[in-house]
Amino acid sequence: MVYMLIVISVALIGNILLTICVLLLYQKQTQRMSAEPNLAISPQIAYRNSEGGSYSIKMLNWSSEAAVRLEAELMVVKPVIKDEAKATIRRGESVPLKKSRVMSVAGWHDDPDQKIHYDYRWRVVDHDLRRMCTGDDVTIRFKVIATHPVSGITRVFQRDFANPLGAIVVGVHVLGSCMDVRPAGN
Repeated sequence: MVYMLIVISVALIGNILLTICVLLLYQKQTQRMSAEPNLAISPQIAYRNSEGGSYSIKMLNWSSEAAVRLEAELMVVKPVIKDEAKATIRRGESVPLKKSRVMSVAGWHDDPDQKIHYDYRWRVVDHDLRRMCTGDDVTIRFKVIATHPVSGITRVFQRDFANPLGAIVVGVHVLGSCMDVRPAGN
């Protein structure tokens, strides 16, 4: 009798654990299978000294579907008027990107061979962001607009670099899902 209770208890615990695992896997899949774009923008701006100097901002597509009709905009936002009442009027200066429109960026896949195709680097070549960001209260604002290829839902993703000189790191973005910047040549 005791032996049968132990067997039944072990079977129940096993079924409960199996159910929990299946629910967790289902939740993970449904989070990635959204009908809208799901992009992430790196918190760091990589600066490469070669080729006259270039800056890049990495973006990842966490959706299982490709993101299409991507448009990016980079602005340096500076205060124009500051008064005693803490009211600030700001002016944005547009910084041209090497490519401001991209047709598509592939979605994230579990296949290790496909993991390199879901990230994209937006590049600034002809402007010195460090020089543009001198002064107090300067912010770099980076914005990407992307559309889901099936549903047609469009979303805007934005990152403000409130301390732009601290966000600019010499090196290159690591390949894959990591947002880190490593020294170039390593």
